[in-house]
Amino acid sequence: MRFKVVLVSLILLAFFIGAVSAADITNYNSPIGFERDPMTFVNGDFEMEMDSYNAFIDYDDHFKSEDDRQVEIINDTYAKYFDSDDKKAGALEIIKVDGDQYIVDSSFSGDDKSKSEDCLKYLEEFNQLNKFKPIKIDKAS
Repeated sequence: MRFKVVLVSLILLAFFIGAVSAADITNYNSPIGFERDPMTFVNGDFEMEMDSYNAFIDYDDHFKSEDDRQVEIINDTYAKYFDSDDKKAGALEIIKVDGDQYIVDSSFSGDDKSKSEDCLKYLEEFNQLNKFKPIKIDKAS
C-alpha cells in the first residue's frame, strides 16, 4: 500500500513539474539581443513573458481598451497596447503549445507609445525562431 502512495505521489509530482515548466518562455529561443532572466527574456527596458491564457478570465484584461489602456488589434492575431497608468507599451499574441494556449507579452517600460512597434517585431521574431503561429484572438478559448 505504501508503495502505491509513493508511486502515485511521484507521478503527480512529475505532472505538476511538467505543467509548470511548459509555461516558461525561457524554454524557447529568444529574439536577438535578449537575455534569459529566471522567467522572462530581457533586453534593456524590453521584456517578454509567457503565461497560460484563458479567454474567460484574460480577454478583458489584455485585449480590450479602457480609459488608461489603449489596445489596437492587428490582423486578428496581434494586439498593440499602451497603458498610461503603468507607463508601459507593448504587443500581445496568443499561441498554442502542446494543446495549451499561452499569451505572449512583449513590453517596454516607459511612456513611449512608439515602442509597441518594436515589441511587435520581437513577437514576430520569437515566432519565427520557435516556429510558432499566433492564433486568432477571437478564436482563443
